[in-house]
Amino acid sequence: PLAGVGIVLVAFVCFCAWVGMLLYGGHSDEGSQKLPNFGETAWQLTILLTTCNFPDVMMPAYTSSRSAILFFGAFLLIGTLFLLNLILAVVVNAHKEQVEAVQQSTTAFRERSLRQAYLILQAGGARGGEA
Repeated sequence: PLAGVGIVLVAFVCFCAWVGMLLYGGHSDEGSQKLPNFGETAWQLTILLTTCNFPDVMMPAYTSSRSAILFFGAFLLIGTLFLLNLILAVVVNAHKEQVEAVQQSTTAFRERSLRQAYLILQAGGARGGEA
C-alpha cells in the first residue's frame, strides 16, 4: 500500500512540476529563477510539499501573476492535506498491524511455554507421588 501511495505522490509532483513549468517557468525572469527546468521545478515542489520554502518558491510567480495563488494553493491543499496524510495513515496502519502480529506471536509463545511447564510439573508430581 505504501508503494502505491508513493507512486501517486510522485505522479502528482511530476504533473504539477510540468504544469508549473508551463505556466510560470519561462514567462518571466522571476519564474526562471525558481522554476527553470523540469528537474528543478520538481525539486522545488517536493520541498514545497513540506512547506519549508512556501513563500520563496511562490513569490516570483505571484509577483508576475496573482493567479499563481490558485496553482500553489491547490498544490499545497491536495499535497499536504490529502496525500501526505494518506501516507501517514498507511504507515500508522502498517505499524499497527506489525504490533498486533508481534503481540499474537508473543501470546502464542507464552501459552506454549506455560503448557510445557505445566506438563513438566504434572509429570514430576506424578513421579514424586509414586516414590
